[in-house]
Amino acid sequence: MKKKLLAALLAAALLISGCGRGGDKAVSSGKDDPGGLRTPARAVPTEEAKLSTAYVPREIAFPPELKKCDSWTTLGDSIWLAGRDSEDGFLLAEYDTVSGSWRSFPLDTGEAHLPSIRSLSMAEDSFWILLMEGRSMEEVLSGGPLRELGYYVISGSTDGSHSCVRVPFQGGASTETSMLTFSSLLALDSNRALLSTDSSFFEIDRQLNILSQPEPDAEGYTAKVTMDGEIWMQTRSGAWAPLDRASLSLDMGRSIEAERVNGSSNAGHLLCLGDGALYAYDPAAGEKTEIFKYIDVALNLESLSSLTFFENSRGIFFYRQGSSLVEVSPKLVREKRPLRLLCYGNAGTESYQYSLTSYDYSKAMMDAIIRFNNTDPEYKVEIVSWVYQDEAERDRLLIELSRAEDIDLVDTSFLPEGAVDAGLFTDLLPYLDSDGELSREDFIPALLEGMIYKGGLYQYTARFSMISMAVRDELFPGRENWTSQAVMDIAEEYGAMPGMDREKLSSLDRKSVV
Repeated sequence: MKKKLLAALLAAALLISGCGRGGDKAVSSGKDDPGGLRTPARAVPTEEAKLSTAYVPREIAFPPELKKCDSWTTLGDSIWLAGRDSEDGFLLAEYDTVSGSWRSFPLDTGEAHLPSIRSLSMAEDSFWILLMEGRSMEEVLSGGPLRELGYYVISGSTDGSHSCVRVPFQGGASTETSMLTFSSLLALDSNRALLSTDSSFFEIDRQLNILSQPEPDAEGYTAKVTMDGEIWMQTRSGAWAPLDRASLSLDMGRSIEAERVNGSSNAGHLLCLGDGALYAYDPAAGEKTEIFKYIDVALNLESLSSLTFFENSRGIFFYRQGSSLVEVSPKLVREKRPLRLLCYGNAGTESYQYSLTSYDYSKAMMDAIIRFNNTDPEYKVEIVSWVYQDEAERDRLLIELSRAEDIDLVDTSFLPEGAVDAGLFTDLLPYLDSDGELSREDFIPALLEGMIYKGGLYQYTARFSMISMAVRDELFPGRENWTSQAVMDIAEEYGAMPGMDREKLSSLDRKSVV
């Protein structure tokens, strides 16, 4: 089983290797188990498969007429998408998340010159779209005077009737001199919307008359979500508060300090992101509950770039992925046996504070985990994070790793120094040599050589990078000496390569030729 699993992981380009555990009994060495890898107790097959409830993703393709989606929003239990049609025109499409049906109708952009969609918003039975005019490359290269560009607003009913009106102001109710950039349009009801620049708000009607210029405690480009149809906006201080549609002010008495609110819900809570998971946040109780991990509901690595979710009234989640929607719903599925993957997180780096997870990972590894979890019928990779502040703490964690009883796999994107000599990792070369499907000849020779460390294969990568540099011959003679380690040494000695530090260079293959 372990040999079969190894082949699957290698084929999926997982940058991980097996980690033997001190408390497990060793199995006999031989062709079926050439490395003598200790078998985790958790991996022993059970007599019958157990069933459990899990969130399962399903891809929903856009309708054929929608070729490109520029903006999407929700109204009730429906998802609305505005974008390009097959004839390079514009259309508005609706997906009813309850019935699972699509409908669409074309949009008339009026006299707008080469428009693009900036934002889409819905309220009651109406839709509002902000368009921005553009220029063709021929116009830019012609050298002649360029026409003045403006903004248009399409407003209409969900039955398809609509009109397109040019924004007649650029600075305020009576000025037309300043060149403002409108950032978003927020529908308030069927007859009013909130048009905003980065710092100003304009309450407008369908004819684009300015009804008022409110000053809510928010930036014009601030994030907005809905909870049971109520609009919540992020304040200038970073808190979240509901918008009073009548006074157009934020109800700070109900404000919350939740971070990374990035999803609308019709189930009585806000959707929050953090530590690689989606949470339901109850504003009344001030508590959040984990719903699912990103990688458990992703179809591929591209799925993780969305991070904007919608929950309908039935507790089914949706997010956008390229040219499709992904539905995530609870289902009764066969329970997979976990393979616990240890990933390290370096809290001492500047970028760590901006990470959505508590661990560091490469995109190739994450993509491989997602594809493995979506295809393997028996196993599921679960990530365990160990966070350290400095090298001393990392060394302490490595000592603990030798005694760990609940780790099956270890991320070796950054192979820890001394780990091989301490016997913490298993050499994969014997597995390759005995496998009937994989062998050393299946790999690019130079790439395989670059992965071999101290005579063994303790990590695997399907990708490599090359860097180049210019240096005087007397400083760095001989091409045979050009390795990533040599680059690190010369960078430290001469202060070369601004912006490149040891940690970034360490992410290169150890023996990659520069």
